[in-house]
Amino acid sequence: MALKDIATSDGFDVQMQTNHLSHFLLTKELMPSLKKAADNNGESRVVNHSSISRFGVKSLEAQYLEKKGGNLGGNGRRMMFFPQARWKRYSQTKLANAAFTACLSEKLNNSCLLYTSPSPRDGLLS
Repeated sequence: MALKDIATSDGFDVQMQTNHLSHFLLTKELMPSLKKAADNNGESRVVNHSSISRFGVKSLEAQYLEKKGGNLGGNGRRMMFFPQARWKRYSQTKLANAAFTACLSEKLNNSCLLYTSPSPRDGLLS
């Protein structure tokens, strides 16, 4: 959480790759199995997690999803009031998770695949 501004071996921000991109890729790769399970069992589920930290930023910024790891604002640690770079990057990852979950839900609206809300505090299983 709130990791240093470093790049993964493939150039992404280590925090974005850990908290969001890996989950996105896993969901994409599991989609055929999820669809098969839904066909066989009547449903399958994708559960994503976000946090209140997603409100730490107003919108997703493309640079955080690009291969710019290590060049995203440094290692400022301040968390409250005017969050510095580490916490801004963390908030971007959590907002990306929430946005992905909302888009996945919309895309799968008429299927037997279910999703849960972006945060356990946000409500019911939809």
